[in-house]
Amino acid sequence: MKNISHAVSAVLSDRHKRCRLAKIAQKRQENTPIDAYSIKDFYCGAYESEWVSPYTKSASNLNANVMVLLQDWASKEYLSKVFRPELVSLGQDPKLPTSKRLALLLEQHFDLKLSDTFATNLYPFIKCGSLSSAMTWQGLLMGAKQYALPQIEIVTPQVVICLGLNVFNALSVASGGIRHKRLDCAIEAPFMLSFKNGDCCYVFAQAHTGFHGYTSRNRTDIQQVDKDWKQMTQRLS
Repeated sequence: MKNISHAVSAVLSDRHKRCRLAKIAQKRQENTPIDAYSIKDFYCGAYESEWVSPYTKSASNLNANVMVLLQDWASKEYLSKVFRPELVSLGQDPKLPTSKRLALLLEQHFDLKLSDTFATNLYPFIKCGSLSSAMTWQGLLMGAKQYALPQIEIVTPQVVICLGLNVFNALSVASGGIRHKRLDCAIEAPFMLSFKNGDCCYVFAQAHTGFHGYTSRNRTDIQQVDKDWKQMTQRLS
């Protein structure tokens, strides 16, 4: 009976979390910024998702200990090209080097698959331009306050991994912290988030696993990204 009780409690908890996340997703669907596009604006809404970010389709563990926070999901230029069925089913392309690097780092340092985590995007709208187009600080901060922080509080992971300096800085400032000038400084300055229910989690900065972020961090030491992740896990142990 005790095991059954725990199972029922877990199901109810998951439903409650999913319901709360669905409300944030609805907020995203109804409040597209004037300088961005909605996910539903492309291919008759084929890429739309019940999640705040379609990326969560591949990483939707509502009780995950590890949460991965990326910057933005896609751009107008990228989504306006050929139809991508993998974005409909998975919310991301697992064949991209960016995805492969992230999967490898999670496996090597946490013994986790991407699907074992909860992953989302700080900015859940479609930016203008290309995938490499810069984001405004105001947009990033808005995403942190209105979408990222509420999701973190619902999932309540033990650790949040921010991929990229901008993501970490936006989350830091949105939660009352400081803005770092360099990624190496941010990596050395993880902070703790406390929630209303008394739970807390640690927030870490890591290099983005895309080509530019990854190669830039490994510029003077080809093992630097691996060393950064190893240091992160050591701090958590």
